[in-house]
Amino acid sequence: MAAGNGSGASAHDFPAENSTAADRASSSSTASTSRPKVAVTCDFTLLAACTWELRQRWLPAKVDQVVQADEHTVCLRLRTSAAVSLSASPESEGDDRTDEPLDTPGDPFIDPFTDTQHDRLPWPWMRSPPGSDRGELSGVMDGGMAQGWLWLCWDPQGAARITMGPAPERGAAAEAFSFGAQMAAELKGLILLDAEIPRAWERVVKLTFGPRIFEDATRHVYAEVQGRYSNVVLTDTKADRAEKFLGLPILAAGHQVGALQSSERQLQVLGHYTLPPTTQGLQPSVSEALNSWRANITGAATLLEDSPAPRKGAHGATIAQALVRAYQGIGPGLAAELCEAADVDWELLPRELEDAEWEALFKQWCAWLKTLALGRFQPARDPTSGRISVLGAGSQSLDSVHALVNGALRSSQDQSSFEQRSGRLSRAVLSGIKRLSAKLANLQRQQAAEADAEATRRTADLLTANLHLCRQGDTSVEVDDWETGERVTIALDRAVPPAETAAALYRVARKQGRTGQAIAPILEEANAQLEHLHDIDAQLDMVDPHEAGALDVLKGIQEELVAMGVMKPSADAALAARSAARAAKAARRLRDAQERREFRRFTTPGGLQVLVGRNNKENDRLSHEVAAKSDLWFHARGFPGSHTVLRVPAGSSATDEDISFAADLAAFYSKAREEGKVQVVKTRVANLKKIPGAAPGKVMVVKEKVVMGQPDNARKLPQVAETAAGGNISEEPVAKGVMKPSAMPLQHPRRHTGQAPPTDWFQTMAPVVVQVTLPPSR
Repeated sequence: MAAGNGSGASAHDFPAENSTAADRASSSSTASTSRPKVAVTCDFTLLAACTWELRQRWLPAKVDQVVQADEHTVCLRLRTSAAVSLSASPESEGDDRTDEPLDTPGDPFIDPFTDTQHDRLPWPWMRSPPGSDRGELSGVMDGGMAQGWLWLCWDPQGAARITMGPAPERGAAAEAFSFGAQMAAELKGLILLDAEIPRAWERVVKLTFGPRIFEDATRHVYAEVQGRYSNVVLTDTKADRAEKFLGLPILAAGHQVGALQSSERQLQVLGHYTLPPTTQGLQPSVSEALNSWRANITGAATLLEDSPAPRKGAHGATIAQALVRAYQGIGPGLAAELCEAADVDWELLPRELEDAEWEALFKQWCAWLKTLALGRFQPARDPTSGRISVLGAGSQSLDSVHALVNGALRSSQDQSSFEQRSGRLSRAVLSGIKRLSAKLANLQRQQAAEADAEATRRTADLLTANLHLCRQGDTSVEVDDWETGERVTIALDRAVPPAETAAALYRVARKQGRTGQAIAPILEEANAQLEHLHDIDAQLDMVDPHEAGALDVLKGIQEELVAMGVMKPSADAALAARSAARAAKAARRLRDAQERREFRRFTTPGGLQVLVGRNNKENDRLSHEVAAKSDLWFHARGFPGSHTVLRVPAGSSATDEDISFAADLAAFYSKAREEGKVQVVKTRVANLKKIPGAAPGKVMVVKEKVVMGQPDNARKLPQVAETAAGGNISEEPVAKGVMKPSAMPLQHPRRHTGQAPPTDWFQTMAPVVVQVTLPPSR
């Protein structure tokens, strides 16, 4: 095809058309008026519509959060005002500026790094400020703010897209993807300033981010929606002067492309970003005449027919195939949609079309270009066939292009995910069945050895009963079997005495018997697992991929296989378990830190720790949660007082000196602290029982001993030990309603009064732990 701009080449550049009635009749007999079976993908028209809606309804918006939902999807939570953007001028609001020319001549290649590049694109809506047409925004909150999630998907299976969608599923698997973490570190807190198509008729969208609306941008994200070559690339906005001609520095990429994957264009961190190579075909233009447009399509059909690997029908290249080959931005789905709107059979050859059909098709072509230019998209879908369109071709209309595209492509992505997960589970089940079958065969062979145990024992008995017939150096001996009456030959080892041979046979018989007994439960478990795997295999065959929750059914089956050990846990499950372990470890640290702040703490002369409760709440926690069953518990007999626990490590015991020390403390921290000697109850913590429904600190002692405690010995302790680590003594009267809570709880003076704290503030509030060694009690 001859190269040219939007006006295309003249008719004489290609072979002339020669349409005859015979040719038309021969091909129309096999033609069908139904649209071709084309998978739903985000072609250029859908991408332009999504970019228009994102630009007009959601920008500018702040990036509050970045989450990588799966291996090929990153989601940005955007927050914007539901009102018209402040950056939108009054002249840009309202009409779509229909007085603008619909085509701008110029070089088909547009430099993606030129600040004024949007002035050279052929769509007026790209030249208007973002946010000038809010329309119906979803997720509007109180205060006139709207919130939504921007999905950037580079799924190579055909579900690549850039749309607003629902909140992604939150799981621990997000931690497994470094790209999402890099995007979050670079974009969180920035403002999404603009969304544009940097090169005409290319399926690439450039997102611009900056710290403020009226400040220079600092980051770019290029979303390339190009089938199996789709990608999302994060770049800087500035390059060094020496490297400016190479492109912008790449900060992160969803799929890195090295020299082994592509010799023409690499996308790697620390590399430089350039736009994808231009696609084949001419650029569409509204100013192109019908004859030139018709000649270009006919010439494209000729090139397809002459191609060494032709993509054509049985009789040649169809009109739909010629449209895709002749012009940029045209996909098979759009070509079939234009043919259907013009009432033209898409399977006809270009030379078979009548003049009226050419005119009808050209009219639809111009209408499509005008829709792109003005941004007057009409999202619709056909529920019967599942086809979607932004040109109004569908029985069910929608208010949002994003809802239309995201719904259709999410279904396609879910279908692809279902097939991949189902295939992976099927392979795991078949592998598990094969492995279990081999295991069962081995177990059955070992179980058969149990039947040999009796025969081996009988041989040992015969040899033992006939040891008198054996001579040193014999290799065998013949004896009579008293059960069958037959002669039996028993092999002997010339170097081993016959008595030792008999003993060895007894050992073998015992081992064979033990093996059979041990294998029986293992064999039963293996049979049950094999039967379970066969059930799972049948369940996989019955799962309908089109029913609601099909993926959840597969996830449940995967969890079963992981529990059986047939599959390794998924990244999400493994990371969730790791997160749970970290949370449990943090909880243990918190409990340990809380314990260190609770209770009065002392150390006995023998080096053991003594804990004394300071209120009923701490008494209850000390006796029922903190103390171990082997610890010793003390309490003043017949007097209210604190629970006292002597920590006794497992495998050791407390000395009389340690017991007297704890008894003195229990006597001192009670109502009997003024007495000379006090009876103190001593028992193991295991002998304590909590009374159901009783107030905190009430316990029942099952078995006790009485020791004597002397409060005067503990009175020698410094009084600061009573308030060591702070206290919550005033909580109980408040909880019981005896006193009102303080109107001004203790607070950090700097935080609430704005004044500097006193110089001794930290000293007066810091926890103090005092270790005192008392003389032994008399």
